[in-house]
Amino acid sequence: MVLACADTGEKVLTIHSRRTAQDVIDILEANFPDKIILHWYSDTMSQLQKAINNGYYFSINYPMLHSKSGKEIIKRIPNERLLIETDGPFTKRGEEIFTTLMAINIHKELARMKVSNEDPYGIEEKISSNFERLLSDKKSSNLL
Repeated sequence: MVLACADTGEKVLTIHSRRTAQDVIDILEANFPDKIILHWYSDTMSQLQKAINNGYYFSINYPMLHSKSGKEIIKRIPNERLLIETDGPFTKRGEEIFTTLMAINIHKELARMKVSNEDPYGIEEKISSNFERLLSDKKSSNLL
């Protein structure tokens, strides 16, 4: 079904690739010319780098910000490829179930984590503009 979308062009796909990143990237690399968002990426760093090189975006949720592996993955993703997601109602903070209204909490924590010496104030704005840029770019690989 996913590959059938490639025939119509100008698509954005969000794909949950848990434990299958190698297969997903291999299939999409050869067959899907449009934009990809890897939702809650949690596979290897080598596959992460391959996905970055392919121009993919990555959606970040609250649990990723609070796990050791999630933090390592987030550190390696270029700021221009970060998107915010709540993954509600499947994720929680304590007993509180995430909703889209709570995305601002994820955004603020992500911005704090990704702030750099070169651009200490622009990171929040950059993360905020990524989704708009994703939708307006002809091909996401043109970003880098």
